[in-house]
Amino acid sequence: MLKGRDALVNDYIKEKCNNIYYNIKSYKDIFIICLYYEINHLFEIYYLSDNSFFNRNISFMTEKIKKNMTEYDGDCEISFSGEMRTYDLRDMGSSLRLAKLTGFVSDSLNYTITCDTDDRYSPERYPYIMGYHNWNYGSSMLALYLCEVLRTGTDGQPVFVPAAPALMNQFHEELHSQYFKKNMPERLKYIYIVDSKETRARDTLRINDRYLKPVMNTNASKVRRYQFMTGRHVDIARLNEKKSDASLDRQTGILGYRIHDFNIPMTGQGEHEETGRCCKILECIVSETENLKKLFHDKNYIMTLKLKRQLIMDYPELVYEKKPGSGRENYTPNVGAKNIRYDRMTVNATSARIVSNCLCPYGKLRDADMVSFLYPSRDKAGQLGVPQVNVLDEIYKFIKEEMRPLVRDWQGRDILQKLKEMVDMFRSIEGRNFNDTLASAAEKLDWYSRKINVPYMNQEGRYSGCYVTFSMGGLHGAQYNKEKFEQELHESGQKIELFPKDANGDTSLDKRYAVTSFGNANHEDFISYYTILLCNMEAFKNEGIGYDRYEEIFRSKVELEKLMKDKNLSEGQRNLYSVMRENTKLILTSASGAADVNYNSSIRMNNQIISMRIIGQLFTWRIGQAQALKGAEVISTNTDGLYTVMDEKLNSEILEREAEKVYVGIKPEVVYLVSKDSNNRLEGIYNGYSGNSMNDITVTGAHGGQLNGMNGAITTKSPDHPVIIDWALAEILKWKALNGRMDEFSDEMGMNLIKRIAPCQFPEKREHLRMFQHIISSSPDKKIYNFGTKVPYALNNSNKITPIAIAKCNRVFYVEPEKIPVKCRDQVIYLATAYIRSEMADIEKLALHVIKDLYHDENAIITGTPRIKRINGIEYPVPCMIINDSLDSTDFEPEWLNYEYYNYILGKTYKNNWQNNAEPSGLL
Repeated sequence: MLKGRDALVNDYIKEKCNNIYYNIKSYKDIFIICLYYEINHLFEIYYLSDNSFFNRNISFMTEKIKKNMTEYDGDCEISFSGEMRTYDLRDMGSSLRLAKLTGFVSDSLNYTITCDTDDRYSPERYPYIMGYHNWNYGSSMLALYLCEVLRTGTDGQPVFVPAAPALMNQFHEELHSQYFKKNMPERLKYIYIVDSKETRARDTLRINDRYLKPVMNTNASKVRRYQFMTGRHVDIARLNEKKSDASLDRQTGILGYRIHDFNIPMTGQGEHEETGRCCKILECIVSETENLKKLFHDKNYIMTLKLKRQLIMDYPELVYEKKPGSGRENYTPNVGAKNIRYDRMTVNATSARIVSNCLCPYGKLRDADMVSFLYPSRDKAGQLGVPQVNVLDEIYKFIKEEMRPLVRDWQGRDILQKLKEMVDMFRSIEGRNFNDTLASAAEKLDWYSRKINVPYMNQEGRYSGCYVTFSMGGLHGAQYNKEKFEQELHESGQKIELFPKDANGDTSLDKRYAVTSFGNANHEDFISYYTILLCNMEAFKNEGIGYDRYEEIFRSKVELEKLMKDKNLSEGQRNLYSVMRENTKLILTSASGAADVNYNSSIRMNNQIISMRIIGQLFTWRIGQAQALKGAEVISTNTDGLYTVMDEKLNSEILEREAEKVYVGIKPEVVYLVSKDSNNRLEGIYNGYSGNSMNDITVTGAHGGQLNGMNGAITTKSPDHPVIIDWALAEILKWKALNGRMDEFSDEMGMNLIKRIAPCQFPEKREHLRMFQHIISSSPDKKIYNFGTKVPYALNNSNKITPIAIAKCNRVFYVEPEKIPVKCRDQVIYLATAYIRSEMADIEKLALHVIKDLYHDENAIITGTPRIKRINGIEYPVPCMIINDSLDSTDFEPEWLNYEYYNYILGKTYKNNWQNNAEPSGLL
């Protein structure tokens, strides 16, 4: 439950902590752990080195790196004012300091760590210890190192056993092996085999001629678990659940920060090469560790941490065990330092896990025995004073009484036939169990799932100009080009199938009739639809708690929505409340996902969630169909909302009547809509026509992969193109819609937007370049490797091309070489991708060379055929520059950009996805 406003502001906005960020790098001759203190601006570099050059020159190298670093004092860039300290881990004192800072627990050393549950804890005094993907790699390496060097002797006294960098690199290789790569902490449960007789055991693993066997518990495993149990070790990557697997370089690159393009050899070489290698190793780890701070302070990370922490504070059940005994009076947390749950929640937990434990902290909720379309629940119906009904029966009754009498020809009969298929599909799962925790012989939903497309019926009993798609997962719908369909129907003189079947038996709209809709529309937004349906079904009712906690979190969301619109608060506070509201929304929506899983969960509710999703789409379809029978065009349908074109007064009357049957609030509003389909649309407010589309429509929402980035790239998305395309596309769609036709693309208009108007919209160089950057990444796990060449790739010249290795992640700009100063033209590069094709085909020698010799992935070659393909959006002949410096300090100039190629991508995106090739008259 949310606290009062003053406490809320204090908890979320004013707090400032000296967080510690850490990063680890391992090479055969050098092992480094770098810590960075946020407020003190202090770097501590802990190292093991068998490299004589590195050992002799570390002070000189750190001083050089420090002189090249900058920071910001307000808007002014100044020299780095902090410190860099180095600690040789061959010294016991250095290892002890590292152990104490990172929370190494040892009885022999009398080392403990302050937990977030201790009375003396405060985040200001005991900061978070943060890494990136450290839940997997960093924490595992740290635990292996500390337990390797800090041991307990037979007399119970601490013993220091210095480690070598080669041993740490051995651990590094094992963590990245096929056995542990996806779950590196599992390696901590293995030890090396000493007795050769044990190597033949079934559970023995062999990695690089070393044999390991599993054991029940190891010190390393305990150390890592204790660190995360404190609640102070944080994996920053896990705070962004939508992109938790994204690399650090990609995420910081999206924000415009430096991408680390170092291809550093694992071992030393000649003296000259060694100088550069050692400097790069230090520079890389320092810069990456500093970037952790920058990424954490992106709103999509920091606000998630603060929200989750507040939830953990508000619900002590997430941390403490239940009081002993049965009964509601004991279904409460037994708060105390000795009663910490083994599975306690921390900010590293997913929203699904947190909400699962909020709704059922102790024990498990029981799912309904079978799928049922009875709504609302019996008890809720009594509270509301309404009858409980079978929704599917009511839908069948609606079809029979309201639609069947209108049918006059084959179109009406076809609609009824398709609706019968829909009813039969849903009826086939009614009364069945899909939860194998209730019975081992549970059904599989895939056995019954289909996609059924149905046109809305108009008041004449025929096809309207819109349709819906029913499925087990949800309801979607859009407009189609009815005028073209009717014309071809007339010309052919026979029935035409609007939704042809594919090879799997599913139907989909014939692409010839796809159309982009635009104009003013009534938006019927079903307020927190799934949430209220679940509340009315009492899906998460927990007698142990004594109240509906799911509904309580929903009320918190409502309160935040009021705060984010409160004009008495500052813009910064309202923005923060907006992010917090999105996070509560994430938690609420994640409940249905957490309940519909195929593994044991405290709130596993497969039957209830399936029922809710189908009830939801049946209600939505009924409302849309009721409007269509009164002349509406339902141009876009989602399970939780509709966009319709009809008289506003009549629209409201129908909504009011139908909403009473759903017991859900529906908020109608008039919006300006441009919609390709239910997942790709632009919403706005129409301000009146002046001829200037940028002012005539104020965009309030942009959805879909081609529009998400219209206001700039964000870390919850991974755009595969420059987001200037999204912004320019939105402007094109607005202009086209206001002028009444989604007709052919105008190159002149596109160039005007990209080359002349964009610099005015994004005047700061950093933000301007962020709009034009294209972040590309190789995927070694998928055997996909990007590479460069000095001449464009072509099949007939591939034997003459010398490929160039590039970093795993890169920031690319499309450029015009003749506009670049001569001294910089050698940076121009052409890009392509080498990959492994699973099907047998002719081997491309260049691809083989890239994968095997350039990136040393010899194992990939045996899994398929090496081939070459384009990087998405980058044609082979396009000159590019890779600029991995921070956009705050880059020498790259916007004048070097190839605006014509950016315009080409814009035009291609519009033509292939949004243009109406056969524009119907009077679309909306």
